[in-house]
Amino acid sequence: KYWAVTTKRVRPKTGKIRMALKRITKGGTDYRIGITEPQEGAEMAITEYYTLGFVGDLCLLGLEPITGKTHQLRVHCATALGAPILGDPKYSEGVSEEYTSVLGNNV
Repeated sequence: KYWAVTTKRVRPKTGKIRMALKRITKGGTDYRIGITEPQEGAEMAITEYYTLGFVGDLCLLGLEPITGKTHQLRVHCATALGAPILGDPKYSEGVSEEYTSVLGNNV
């Protein structure tokens, strides 16, 4: 089980994500992308999630990966839920000034 703070409130508050992940390389860096249609090289990944609480737009999620794919939780939050993990440099757009003023630069 994991906890994560996301940059948006998640709806529905609980659920199970079934989304395949495919490895891509962009600029010499490996990424995973969420795939909704079957594709060669994509592997199914399943995550259960539940909302523990929220403040403003920030949401504290409980995450349980049923499968154990690389970057699974990060991609599922950003892609399937549309709620990137706060401070994730790979799968979000960084941390807004609003949050760095409260949380510092260590996010």
